[in-house]
Amino acid sequence: MIYQKDVICRGFTLCCGSATANETLNAPNIGGGKFNHYVYVYLGGGVVGNGVDYITMNEGALTDISKFAGAPIQYKSFSSGGIWVAINPVPDSKRYDGKLLKGPHTEQFTNEGKEKFIICFENIIQCNGVNINPHEYVRVLKDSVKNIFVPEGAVAAVFTERK
Repeated sequence: MIYQKDVICRGFTLCCGSATANETLNAPNIGGGKFNHYVYVYLGGGVVGNGVDYITMNEGALTDISKFAGAPIQYKSFSSGGIWVAINPVPDSKRYDGKLLKGPHTEQFTNEGKEKFIICFENIIQCNGVNINPHEYVRVLKDSVKNIFVPEGAVAAVFTERK
């Protein structure tokens, strides 16, 4: 069984999903928050491709699949199935540099004139002392400073717009 749920955010959509063993999911990969730029795999994994090229997505990894932008793609889960979240920019023309933050990790972020946001994937992280739950995010606005603490066992990612 394949399950999907979209979480609409400012400037992107989180596409949360899961699939049982060896399932195939076809995705349009274009338009209205449906372009998958990055995929973070919580559990299991799979392969994504366009019929010619393929990328393996592994558990615990953040994978940039933007090379497939603008054309249909197909996901096939491993024999263990998979649970994932895709980061889909709005509009589709946006591109980000993504960096995974695995705990324990502390880092300070500022905005250098580029859109920047931090998403919590697993457990709870803190931003300036405030708890951020899974699938919640923090925008790093111009002239702001965000102190991020990712405790042991937690996972987050920072995305910075490419200009």
